[in-house]
Amino acid sequence: MSGPNRNTRDPLVSLAHTRTVLARLWLSGSGFSAIILVVASILRGRSDAARETWSWFLPLVLPTIGLMLGVLGAAAMARQREKYVRKSFVDIAFWLSAAYLVLVSLTILLEPFSPLRGAELHGMSNYWLGPMQGLVVAALGYLFTSDETPSPQAAKKTAEPDLMNNVSKKPSAEPIKNE
Repeated sequence: MSGPNRNTRDPLVSLAHTRTVLARLWLSGSGFSAIILVVASILRGRSDAARETWSWFLPLVLPTIGLMLGVLGAAAMARQREKYVRKSFVDIAFWLSAAYLVLVSLTILLEPFSPLRGAELHGMSNYWLGPMQGLVVAALGYLFTSDETPSPQAAKKTAEPDLMNNVSKKPSAEPIKNE
């Protein structure tokens, strides 16, 4: 079988494509926030405020983007067989990432309207950004560091319910052979 099995309830998608889509989301989402910060830094004209804001923003996005680019760069130079991941997990990682990047952008965009300024607002933002960042890193960490993805045949076998016992079949230790 050359591609993912589309007959399961939870289809498989290419891990390489998934990584590219997530990297694009992160580059565009964090790029949007960075552009807003560049404009705000120039218009404010205060280097201390710019330094404070950038020192808050960069650790929120650069480690994740750095990991993504490193993994994508390494994969671009290597010949590997295609790997697959369940679409439901990709959707979770995508929407967690999107929500996190929106929260970062909202924190930046709403700062002029907040009674809190600078370090005070950035400190308070840890209440919502910290937990979200933990969830996002957990999902992305698996997708960008794991090489143990099931083949489409193995994933199909584990996804088929055993109707007699009402439990899922466990994967065998031996690879599944196409006949």
